[in-house]
Amino acid sequence: MGFEEKRKVIASVFSHLVIKPGRKGNRVWDYGRVVPVWKWVDRVRVADGVA
Repeated sequence: MGFEEKRKVIASVFSHLVIKPGRKGNRVWDYGRVVPVWKWVDRVRVADGVA
């Protein structure tokens, strides 16, 4: 996949990403700080609540 194709796939799945604050003095990127917000999350919650 090319970069633009990957970008379109990601944009079709996520509404946005929330980046939590890091620790002072920490120079290493912590991927645990990234929280994805999925598109259609309201539909997923309704489906989970029914089952």
